Amino acid sequence: MARQLFTGALLAVLICIASAALAETQQGRTIVFDQNAKTILILPNKSGDMKSTDYVLPAVSYALPDDAAAIDIPPVAGGRMRLDLEKSFVRIYNPATAAYEEIPIKILEIVKDLTAEHEMVKGKSFPIIDKEKKTIMEWSPRQGLVATFTADDKYLEMPPNTWVAGNEVLIHYTTPGKADRIENLTKKK
Repeated sequence: MARQLFTGALLAVLICIASAALAETQQGRTIVFDQNAKTILILPNKSGDMKSTDYVLPAVSYALPDDAAAIDIPPVAGGRMRLDLEKSFVRIYNPATAAYEEIPIKILEIVKDLTAEHEMVKGKSFPIIDKEKKTIMEWSPRQGLVATFTADDKYLEMPPNTWVAGNEVLIHYTTPGKADRIENLTKKK
């Protein structure tokens, strides 16, 4: 009897180890999170470091897990890949071309050393697009700053989530293209 229990327990452990060995992960920035279509589209993070903006093409699509509880915190999706204030551009992922696009900007104001609790940020929804003034105000939690800038009119007409940096997620999967579990790394920090 003890031998059968030991053999059963050993078999269960070996099955768990084999399953874990087959499981893989993919970290990246959320471009699209569509609960109706049950899909998520991410740009893989080449470095695996959340502070890096080294996202690589092509975008990768996964079917959402069958169990909604396997998504710890639904991620925010967005097209902004990089806000480069030194070189005055915003890099976005353009879904129409499935490529990056660098949008030249003119910086009007930068307020640094901010946290999510600062009055300039807390309770506000970014980006703040003012079409009359032709400005975009963007909050970058990664950089701890709020930047106000202007861009050509055609860019001001883009959907607001173009300017949002999507959440960094970790996709766990055993079958390519089908997420078993999704961790929102941005919201866990």
